[in-house]
Amino acid sequence: MTDREFIEKNRPQDRLFDLLKKEGIERIQQLCGDLWTDYNSHDPGITILEQLCYALTELVHKTRFDVADYLTDGHGTINYDNQALFLPRDIFPSHPLTPGDFEKILFDRFRQQVGDVRVEPDRSHDLSGIYRIRLRLNRDSEKSLKDKEEFIEQVKDFFCDNRNLCEDIQDVVILENRILKLYADIEITGNRSPAHILADIYHRCSNQVAPSMVYSDYDDLSPDGIYTGPLTTGGFINPNDLPSRTDLVNIIDVLTQVRAIDGVESVKDLYLQEEGNPEKHRNILKNLEPDSAFWLGLPGKGEPIPVRLTRNGKTYEISLDELKDRYKRLDSRHLELGRSKEESRRHDRPLSGIHRDFRNYTSIQEQFPNVYGINRFGVPESHPAHEKAKARQLKAYLLLFEQIMANFLENIQNLPVLFSLDQELKTTWFCQPIDNTHVPEVAKLYEYRLEETSAALEAITKRHDNFFDRRNRLLDYLLGLYCETFTQNSLRNFNDYYSKAELEHQLILNKINFLKHLPRLSRQRGAGFNYRKASWNMDNVSGLKLKTSILLGFQYHESRSLVFEFIRNGLEVTSDDDFMTLNKGSAEIQFVESADIKKRMKTRFKKPSLESTKEPLTEAEIQELFRTIVLFKNKCINESLLKNGLDASNYRLGSFTDDTWQVIFKPFPKSRWCYLAAYRKKTQALRSLSHLCRFLKHLNIMAEGVHLVEHLLLRPLANKQSFLGIDDDFFSLRISVVFPSYTARFRNPEFRRLSKETVRLNAPAHISTDFFWLDFQQMHAFEILYHDWLENKCSPGTDPTELDSLSLKLIKFLNKHRDSDVYASFL
Repeated sequence: MTDREFIEKNRPQDRLFDLLKKEGIERIQQLCGDLWTDYNSHDPGITILEQLCYALTELVHKTRFDVADYLTDGHGTINYDNQALFLPRDIFPSHPLTPGDFEKILFDRFRQQVGDVRVEPDRSHDLSGIYRIRLRLNRDSEKSLKDKEEFIEQVKDFFCDNRNLCEDIQDVVILENRILKLYADIEITGNRSPAHILADIYHRCSNQVAPSMVYSDYDDLSPDGIYTGPLTTGGFINPNDLPSRTDLVNIIDVLTQVRAIDGVESVKDLYLQEEGNPEKHRNILKNLEPDSAFWLGLPGKGEPIPVRLTRNGKTYEISLDELKDRYKRLDSRHLELGRSKEESRRHDRPLSGIHRDFRNYTSIQEQFPNVYGINRFGVPESHPAHEKAKARQLKAYLLLFEQIMANFLENIQNLPVLFSLDQELKTTWFCQPIDNTHVPEVAKLYEYRLEETSAALEAITKRHDNFFDRRNRLLDYLLGLYCETFTQNSLRNFNDYYSKAELEHQLILNKINFLKHLPRLSRQRGAGFNYRKASWNMDNVSGLKLKTSILLGFQYHESRSLVFEFIRNGLEVTSDDDFMTLNKGSAEIQFVESADIKKRMKTRFKKPSLESTKEPLTEAEIQELFRTIVLFKNKCINESLLKNGLDASNYRLGSFTDDTWQVIFKPFPKSRWCYLAAYRKKTQALRSLSHLCRFLKHLNIMAEGVHLVEHLLLRPLANKQSFLGIDDDFFSLRISVVFPSYTARFRNPEFRRLSKETVRLNAPAHISTDFFWLDFQQMHAFEILYHDWLENKCSPGTDPTELDSLSLKLIKFLNKHRDSDVYASFL
């Protein structure tokens, strides 16, 4: 007999019953062929086998519905966010990378005001990553836009919302229109309306003189084509159809466009003339003004139309209103070629399914012939007791199989829970107790009440549920849908804060956090933050900072102070050398040798046994620590206490008298034991030690994070003289990554190496990174400077000179502390 730990996947469903029955009989023959000789259908064993095979075919049937049906809730909807299922428009489009990408999204955002957008590198200096935006307003906005400065600020805000790391905008220029007039004498033919022909002439000539961005039709595009590049909400902008930007107007090209119009027989004369300039241009017109653009003007009110249309010697008079009306229709048609509502629904419509009650289990005992006495009719009352006992024995025997099948259906019902981002999920195997609604009078077979039986069944299921392994693999599957992995094997080597079970739970939370942010992590991995908006204590962070924070297991991702929690509690982190001198002067800290006090001990000092709990400390419990722990009374805490104080094995608890229990602590291996606190009762001492460890864990977690400074944003804006001596290479394509050096994990050189590798692997390849590990005092000083700079940078009324002064202070700080870390040689 061959043992198989799986069921063959591709069995034909229409013959599944026959295959299962055949295999069942083969197994029976192998196991007990010497005992059974009759395998005909009338045999009770074969009857039981057939009923089980029928039940299995039903289970298989319930696994073959559309995936959406398993995820659809009772309201007929799928919770896409909770299932980590992202719509195409959320997961496929990329962040703008090239100037062409920025041109597309700027035009898409401001298409009601703008006819063309040019994003060009700023050539006024040698710094990389700085752009100028040149806008040509469309015909209507030229007159209707009242506040151009406000419009420019909106453009800057939008650019900064979408900018990349180490990129910035120098200025936004609205091009000044140089109005050209079209003069022509054209012979027309056919039945087409002269007004339509004239509007077509002006429209084609206008696009030749001042080409505009337009949306393309979606008919020939696959979803891959639609979502390639940044997402445009108004429609698809084909990069191959971007207008050619030259300062030349070739009249021959204009003439070619006119001749191609339906209804144009011949062009007798055609030229362009600039307003205020009597010269007639019949060849090439060149624009010599740097921030201006040609524009084909329509005749003004009361002006004659300078394009004459004739047919067989007859000149047509066309009203100006009719010309403008037809021209407006042609001009708006380009925007109407964008994405239709039908196309949006087809590509972006969330899938829906049919809600089904998969857990509904019907007992196989209902299918047995009445003579068995196990279905709803049972055994007649007139039958003897031993017949009834046999029926109950058979019911109990079948119950073992039925419980497995009922549990199987319960697991199918809970597929949306299994493949979800539910942080409170505690099991990956589910069960449903079989009661009298499934099997008649089954409750009489249980030893205990149904509630106790259900609890026992859950306990049995839980014993076989390798939760952390299965939960991780389920989340890995969701990550695999997007070709992502997040193993976290490296983080397991740097566990200073959690027990084994807590660590596994935290790693699961890290994966869930990664999945929740996946669209942003994927699309905006090279994006910068919007410095024109508030960012301190906000989620306005760069993609690199967000991804680094998640990959390194930081619990907080926003730009925030990494020293605030210490300062809020009146604590200052000192170095170990400074800590060793605290027993001098007025400090109460005493360093002792255990041998010196051994003779005076009533109870020998031992390692305390502390209970683990996830509950956060209350403010009253924290204040109690400050009243009893000598270190906190002196408003200090050293770096080694932050790391080694998390481990209960570094504490000792003992007593000299019946009413005094003392706690001592060894800060670091070469240190003597130091006195921490004294308590009247042992329970008080243990509770206080537990609170201390939890408080130190809280301080460490709150202090973990990263600051990311883009050097380009520190460049001089007003006073370049004050930046003399700072090379341009400092500003171009360079960032500074600032980590704390005083937390438990960051005191480990290997974790610093991991942090450095994580940043470099996820940073854009063209950007150079400088790393800093700052101690508490240095971090406090840096954050004061950085916070002030951020606040002034996002304030619209900030004096550029004042901002330059703050930038210069930051630059000097970074240069001063570069490579000053004691672990620099290891990295």
